[in-house]
Amino acid sequence: MKKMFFITIFVIIGFIIFSCKNKADYAKQVEKIVKKDRMVQSKETAKEFMTYLKGELTNAIKKSGPQGAIEVCKTLSPETEKKFKEKDLEIISFRRVSLKPRNVEKHTPTQAEQEWLTKTETDMKKNIKPEPGLIESTDKTTVLLPIVIKDKKCLMCHGDPTNFGDELKAILKKNYPKDQAVNYKMNDLRGALVIEWKK
Repeated sequence: MKKMFFITIFVIIGFIIFSCKNKADYAKQVEKIVKKDRMVQSKETAKEFMTYLKGELTNAIKKSGPQGAIEVCKTLSPETEKKFKEKDLEIISFRRVSLKPRNVEKHTPTQAEQEWLTKTETDMKKNIKPEPGLIESTDKTTVLLPIVIKDKKCLMCHGDPTNFGDELKAILKKNYPKDQAVNYKMNDLRGALVIEWKK
């Protein structure tokens, strides 16, 4: 009788341990799926955002030259970032950051973002293709999507400032007195689109 009792106890304990292990494994699998989904969601959202913004910048340049692009960057860009943030209740923050921000107040990265940007920039100098980054914390998942200069039109406002016209220089100085976003070349890392998601 006692032997049967102990066997039953061992079976129950074994079942509990096995169940806990399965729950832990299940939780890990769910966590992986959520992380993957955040990356997929971010890529889709980023593509939509960048396509729209590029279209607006192209139209502005055609209409008013690089001076027109400054107005789009100053007003339309933050408005569009706000709209994209509000499209999903799970998004905490939607913004662009850079090691050389034009708008220092809004586009300066956090310490963790700066470290990722610096590493990505270093990797690119070694011919390593930039890939999206992921920063996990207790309350949020941050996805960083690299922005690389692939269009020569970008250099009209972000290239060598000695090539800028006087009007463009004056507009930049007026709107961005702390501007650092110059001296870029083709295929340089301009920065990243950063999307913060709730856990």
